[in-house]
Amino acid sequence: MVPSSKVEPDLRLPRHATAFSADRAVVASQEVLVRAGAPSCFDLALRRLEQPSPRDPVVLRATPVSEVTRRTGAVSYVVINAAGSTLESRAIITVHRPDRVLSWVLTDYPKYKEYWRFAPEPAGTVVRVHLGYEVPGTIVSRFWQEVVGRRRIEGQARRLLGMLKEAAESTAGNQADE
Repeated sequence: MVPSSKVEPDLRLPRHATAFSADRAVVASQEVLVRAGAPSCFDLALRRLEQPSPRDPVVLRATPVSEVTRRTGAVSYVVINAAGSTLESRAIITVHRPDRVLSWVLTDYPKYKEYWRFAPEPAGTVVRVHLGYEVPGTIVSRFWQEVVGRRRIEGQARRLLGMLKEAAESTAGNQADE
């Protein structure tokens, strides 16, 4: 048997990336190849906790509130759209490995988390994002969120990566033109 040349990406959420209750979590994972370097992609993802783009489908507003910025432990006050629900909370960066991994979580309930991976490739950077939140409420409302919320959060992940790809590639193109 000849091995397939197509390798399916591993989009499972890393175990350490969330502390959600398994029966309450809605998680969406997406990836995209961005024709720009990992530092540029990482910076754009990180900047969302300081100055989000008006086109950002998740982070609507952000205000840094800690003296520490742009590293593990940095805190911002954020207003986010989590699958159609507006949440206000503090967001804390839980993992910050420059140009490789970025993760942040809301400090209040309901839990929300973003986990980013940046993998340099010859053609650019493969950017993977995992968005997840813990659905509050009754069994019926959780079931509804599992069905409807998953589609919404998957759409948000796609739009978020599209926004990052467009911004990073236009920045990379502008730098190449100079």
